[in-house]
Order: sequence, then C-alpha cells, then structure tokens
Amino acid sequence: MNKLFKTSKNIRNLALRFGVSQKFLKLYEYKVNDFFFLKKIKKKDLSRDKYFLYKRALKFGYFSWPKKINKFTHNLDVIDVGCGTGLHAIGYDFFGVKSYTGLDPKIQYDNCNGKNLRKRIYEDFKYSPKDIMKEIDTIHYISGTFEDIDPKNKFDIAVLHNVTEHLLNLEDVLYGISKILKTNGKILFNHHNFFCWNGHHKVPKTIYDIKKNDPIQKNYIDWKHLEIPYDKNSELFKKLNRISIDQLKKLTQKYFLIETWNEIKSTKEYGIERLTPEIIKRHDCYTKKELSIQHIFCIATIK
Repeated sequence: MNKLFKTSKNIRNLALRFGVSQKFLKLYEYKVNDFFFLKKIKKKDLSRDKYFLYKRALKFGYFSWPKKINKFTHNLDVIDVGCGTGLHAIGYDFFGVKSYTGLDPKIQYDNCNGKNLRKRIYEDFKYSPKDIMKEIDTIHYISGTFEDIDPKNKFDIAVLHNVTEHLLNLEDVLYGISKILKTNGKILFNHHNFFCWNGHHKVPKTIYDIKKNDPIQKNYIDWKHLEIPYDKNSELFKKLNRISIDQLKKLTQKYFLIETWNEIKSTKEYGIERLTPEIIKRHDCYTKKELSIQHIFCIATIK
C-alpha cells in the first residue's frame, strides 16, 4: 500500500511540473486507490450483493474518510450524525466498525440516489438504505433526530464529516450527542471553515475550477462571499452557520474535553496563495488565521 501511494505522489509531483491537468491527476489517483482496495475486497468472502456494495461505495468515494479515521472507530459502535444519504456506512463497515448508525432527518429508506463524491453529482447508487441494512446487519439508519434513538442505545463515538458548518442549531446537536455517548465516549468532527477561500461551498471549490468570466463565481471568489449582505433566503445564511473557529472551540468545550484540535491550513489548490495583503486589509475584521484555515479536525471526550 505505502509503495503504491508513494509512487502515486511522485508521479503526481512530476505531472504538476509538466503541466498535466488536475482532472487527469485525480483520475490517476482514483485508479491507484481503487486498485489497492479492489484487491482487498476480492480477498474477502462476500456475498454477491456485499461485493457490489463495497465496489460501488469505493467508486463513489466513500472509503477515504472511514480509512482516514479508522484508528479512532475500529471495532466501536459508531453514530454518524448528519450522515446524508448514509453511504459512508459501507466504508465504515469495510474498515471494521462494530456497528454503524446513520442519523439524518433527510434519509429516505427507499431512495437509491447517492452523491458521487468524486464527480460532485447525485447518481443512482443501485442500492437504497433499506437494501444496505438488509445486506449488512451491523448498519442501521434512522431518518430522524436524537429523539428517535432508542434510549437504551449508546455509542462509543459520534462522527460528523463536514456537518458542523451546516448546523444552525449546533449547540443543540452537541448537547444531543453528549447524551447518547457511553461513559468516556468521544466526538470526532471535520469542520469546513466558512471564512476560508472556498468556505462558501459554491463553485469554485478549487483554483482549477475558476472561470474568470463567470458572473456567479465573481460573487464568491477570493473571499467575496464574506462581503455578501445578509439575506434570510440565501443559502449562505440558510445552510451555513458562519461560526468562527474560536466560537466553535468554545462551544465544543462546553460539553467535551478536547484531546485533538488541528487547524489545517488551506493549500495552493484551495486558494491560499490568492490571499493577498489587499484582501487581508479589505477583511480586517477577521484575522489572517481565520482566512487561512481550511478545516478543523477535532477529537474530544464527553465531560
């Protein structure tokens, strides 16, 4: 595995030097990634449907996040708060969680549509949440809120993947999580900072998506989203809570003891080199750190 990824990284660096397109590089990286995991999948003694579930989830990009946090979730009872269509469940199962519960009020048990994370579009996944639960008995979905969880059920860890920035009732959610964890249970989240270059969640998401003459992009690019006036009907205000890094940390500490708090800086791909002195001056009500941090990775234990 390490050899594959080292080779991938070396070729990627060479390709960047010679101007190979980002689209091609992404496709190459997916091929390398898929080659390794498909070998692992084929070695497992699986039913036909479970084999195709794993393969489909891999192609849709749902192995990366569970792999990244595997050491924190392996052989544990996991609840995925704000799980969306719930397809990360298959990745968690592959990497050996004891059980997985996906919680989201928008889950549709019979809907086969799923977001292809690689293509950034919704496609037919071929399997619905009901199909997935039928095939993998350690996966359970709840289309609802904390009140819909059996009070007897407690979890070792709650995970939130790019969810916290969307929650307008974030404190209520953190409080709710604190009530469903076992003694010494943990919360783990990855938070996409609203105040970074692509914190708007719109296009462009990377510098390679930039279209100079696109009138819509001009409203968001290079921290312009911070200048948009309040509009209760705008997605920037309806679907993003605009919480600052310091506010997020303080709110987390209200219910949890933070063990890991990594402030991950934006890379070139995500616009950091476009943060000029002029932009910093124009947004002097924010610190340079707030404008530079792409993600927060947090692990904390219940108080």
